[in-house]
Amino acid sequence: NLFLARKQVKENPKLSYILNQIEGASRNIVRILEFAKTYEMIGCQEQIPVNVGKAVEEAASLFSDLKGVKIINECSKLVVTADSVLTTVFYNLIDNALKYGQKITQIRIYAQRNNDGTCLLIVEDNGEGIDTDLKKNLFNKGYGKGTGYGLYLIRKIIEIYGWKVEEISEPGKGAKFAFKMPAELVKGI
Repeated sequence: NLFLARKQVKENPKLSYILNQIEGASRNIVRILEFAKTYEMIGCQEQIPVNVGKAVEEAASLFSDLKGVKIINECSKLVVTADSVLTTVFYNLIDNALKYGQKITQIRIYAQRNNDGTCLLIVEDNGEGIDTDLKKNLFNKGYGKGTGYGLYLIRKIIEIYGWKVEEISEPGKGAKFAFKMPAELVKGI
């Protein structure tokens, strides 16, 4: 209906503005409903070995347009204990990077083993990064530039897995999320 209405009000900037507001509100409603659906699923599935590379591929395939951003997926052999909701984690991170990264050209997902045996799964982009003021509340419900549910949802999902997450980028050097996983939950690295 918005598409049809736009065709008829091309030359009326006031109505066009109102239609844009309606479209934005509709998008937020859809995001909140998707959040509720995913939030309801947290912890309901059995945790099994999940190939991270495949979860990243599935998440990326859900976008009709990556806006020229290259996804560098270096996790084809990484297997973690999780569930199918892991795809939602990667989807939300890619979506945020596309929306807020501004001059972003790539998103890189890779893993590294720490000296203590734990594993870090890193998701980073080369966009504008996250303001220092936003970082302290980044994973809190209702906080951020969008609905404030995406990163909150990510934190809740990974807590069920027994992981921890933090944003570790330097200001102006892209966003960089580090997921710390216990050694016993990781294979292939």
